Amino acid sequence: MSDNLIRNIVEVRSKLSTENSNKLLLALGDFVNNLKSKIEGNNLGYIYCLRAASIPFDDIPDDTTGLEELAWVTADFLIKRLNYDRYKTIYHLSDNAGHNEHIDSCFVVYYQMLSSQFSQLVSFADLNIKTINEYFDVLLRKKVLATKTNKWGDIDSSAWDSLLHEFAYDKLMGASFMSFTDDMPDYIKSHAKSCDIDNLYGRFVAAVLDEEIKQRGDCSPLITTGEDFEIHIKRLIEANVPFATVETTPRTGDDGADLLVYGNGYSIAIQAKYYSSPVGNSAVQEIYSAKAIYQTNFAVVVTNISYTKAAQEAAETLKVILATEGNIIEIIKYLLE
Repeated sequence: MSDNLIRNIVEVRSKLSTENSNKLLLALGDFVNNLKSKIEGNNLGYIYCLRAASIPFDDIPDDTTGLEELAWVTADFLIKRLNYDRYKTIYHLSDNAGHNEHIDSCFVVYYQMLSSQFSQLVSFADLNIKTINEYFDVLLRKKVLATKTNKWGDIDSSAWDSLLHEFAYDKLMGASFMSFTDDMPDYIKSHAKSCDIDNLYGRFVAAVLDEEIKQRGDCSPLITTGEDFEIHIKRLIEANVPFATVETTPRTGDDGADLLVYGNGYSIAIQAKYYSSPVGNSAVQEIYSAKAIYQTNFAVVVTNISYTKAAQEAAETLKVILATEGNIIEIIKYLLE
């Protein structure tokens, strides 16, 4: 194996003591031998595993020599993901700071645990892809609701990352290897998070889901519930009012508003109602209160159906705007421009 293919391994081994360098080499050999037997015939699953670890490969070789090289390159990239220099810096800043020999011994164990989790991920990749696809619609809904964009355009995906971890733990094979840092010191957990390797299974779910979204094209969830309708309205606004940012409120304790829309210095509180009969004036009262709580400029109720006369009268009195999915975009643009 050429040094060019495993340059990160060569670099890290040069920084370790002879004993730890040899231990790392043995760990690498075990990982590669285990991995190359799992790659063959599991191409698609392996690609998703590579994406989960941010390893930039999209093609899997067919020949045995090529598979062994890919296994070594994967091992090399995992070493790169661990970022030895960052690990050492975080270690020295921790309460566990001590002799370099101890640092390096921990690093070898750290790599062994990460490579074990990656191997487990590969082992169950095909089965887990099927599971993820079975829950595609549910995951898509969760992603839309959990991914927030604030009024400054910053994307906060922390809630979605947590849901990915939770889904993977509950539904995917290999859960016993889910959190390989659980029993490790805090500095290891901090380092793993900084290197984006703390949630490999969750990242695997995201990789499969993102590819499935690309393949399916328009993936608007089927509207059968109020939550579906809320997602639908959120997507409509994001797709048709690009200068606006849309936030979802908490699922419980939303104080009467489902969505908050910001743009050009204005703000709108929206309540989305998916009903089989006309919406009554209680929705108008709720969004009127939400307008005060969230301190927005406007209050809007949007529905898939129509409004009762009482709702229309209350809306006129309270200056609440009543919309349908057919005219909500026109109304949003008018209010924000």
